[in-house]
Amino acid sequence: GSTSIQSILSNKSYKSEQPNSKIEYPCLFNHSRLVKSLDSRKFSNQKEKIFKNINRRFHQSNADFGIISAEQFEFSDPEKLKNALSIYLPDFASNIQLIAYIRPHADRMLASYAERVKKGAFIGSPSQFLDVLKEKGILSYAPRIKRWKDTFGEKYQVRPFISSALLNRDVVHDFFYTIFSHKNFSFLEPTRHNESVTVEDLSVLRYIQQILLDDSTNAVGHARLGSFLAQIMVQFPSKEITKFRLYNSLAKDLVQEYMEDAKEVDEKYFDESIFQAALNDSFKRAIKEPQS
Repeated sequence: GSTSIQSILSNKSYKSEQPNSKIEYPCLFNHSRLVKSLDSRKFSNQKEKIFKNINRRFHQSNADFGIISAEQFEFSDPEKLKNALSIYLPDFASNIQLIAYIRPHADRMLASYAERVKKGAFIGSPSQFLDVLKEKGILSYAPRIKRWKDTFGEKYQVRPFISSALLNRDVVHDFFYTIFSHKNFSFLEPTRHNESVTVEDLSVLRYIQQILLDDSTNAVGHARLGSFLAQIMVQFPSKEITKFRLYNSLAKDLVQEYMEDAKEVDEKYFDESIFQAALNDSFKRAIKEPQS
């Protein structure tokens, strides 16, 4: 979802005749370097330069909205961000709104696994990957949302990244509606990017990444190659297409591990059983055996 939103913003592929609908998006594609400057000592010396550049762009712009976007914010310390905003963007900090789109647990697990395999960051099985997610707490949403809510209060808004809850079943449409509070906008390019690869594509990508890992440790190069190959595969699909899906034992594990988290997110932030229903539905739709 973030790739699709960022592609539209960076390419300026949106238009609106409605007043007060101009956007300033001060980066080439996303603000991942900004997040690194907050979270990593290695990049902390870049923080002042990055924030001051954003502040300058916002002040020089006649836009109605300034947007900063990076999916890596999810695991950042909200207090560090709040402090940086007050120091480097003092004229805008009091008027900030934070929007977080969160995938249901099973969808996130499948999407993250495919993305990691594609980029050579993981080559094990889905069940092994779930063990990694558990260990790192990546799918434990409720505690992270609470940290951001405790820091930013009502300025932090959580949106469910599930098609039935999105405007026009599309995260880009939903994001622009959330920003503008009107539907008088359109797009100059497709709003879906980074489409899911198939089981066949994943098998090929895993094989290629395994060879690369045996021969080199250039993680950045492997990730770029994997992303490029995946884009080509999506554009030229094979005759045999198999959607990557959960299997029974993995779905059962997800339900047992994350139903309480889904319940807490639903009750505190959505006022309806969106994530619980999604988790139950993922179990019902699961296939019997793992795909190969």
